[in-house]
Amino acid sequence: LLEETFQSFNITHEIKSLSFGNHFPGIMNPLDGHSKTILDGHGMFQYYIKVVPTVYQYLDGRRVESNQYSVTEHLRHINPGSGRGLPGLWFFYEVSPIHAVFEETRHSTLEFISSV
Repeated sequence: LLEETFQSFNITHEIKSLSFGNHFPGIMNPLDGHSKTILDGHGMFQYYIKVVPTVYQYLDGRRVESNQYSVTEHLRHINPGSGRGLPGLWFFYEVSPIHAVFEETRHSTLEFISSV
C-alpha cells in the first residue's frame, strides 16, 4: 500500500517566475522558466536558495531596494517506509547577512579621452 502511495506522487514541476523583490537592470532570476521532469514518485526534490539583499542606485538618484538569489538543487531518492522523508518539492531559503549595492556611474569626457 505504501509503495502504491509513493507511485501516485508526481513531482514534475515548472517554475514560471520566482523573485524576491522588484526588478532592476541586469538582475537574473535563475529559476525563471525552470522545469524538471521526475520519472518516479520516490523523489524528494529540494531547492536551496540563498537570498542577497540588493540596492540598485540609478544616475538620477532613484533607488530600487530588492533581492537577488542563487540556487542549488538536489534530488534525493527515498524508499517507502524508510522514515527519511516524503516525496515532494521543497524550497529552503536563507537570507544573507551582507547586501550588494550596484550604482550607475558616468565617466567624464576627460576620462573617456584619456582612456583611448
